[in-house]
Amino acid sequence: MTQSKKLKPAIDEAERAMIATDRAGDYLYQNHRDHAAEIAMRALHRMALLWKAEQHDRFVRKDPREVFTMSNDYVRRLHERTVELPLPSQSDAMAEHFIITLLADFDADRAWLISHNIYHRSAWPPPYRFWF
Repeated sequence: MTQSKKLKPAIDEAERAMIATDRAGDYLYQNHRDHAAEIAMRALHRMALLWKAEQHDRFVRKDPREVFTMSNDYVRRLHERTVELPLPSQSDAMAEHFIITLLADFDADRAWLISHNIYHRSAWPPPYRFWF
């Protein structure tokens, strides 16, 4: 197998990740501009908790796959910031569900990383446009 054929799945995965990030960002910017960072933070927190649990299971099973790792300190700090947020409205909860649905097709570590990127883009002052 040639080197380019080996890279094709990785490129496809990266392209899907960029598309998901852009779609989430566009949705937040167009529909929830004032609360985009809060919504993205809640989605990031949920993805981090899912990935942390799976990361622990993979460690116990001695899974050899390469993954993005996350520290307990990161999860703790993320939790502390998330509990300080005001309760979401129904439309904010639907927006969070939209983001999580976009990330459902990715592995847990990749979904967490994409949600991390979505949050950092949505928290950028002034409101960040997701297309260049």
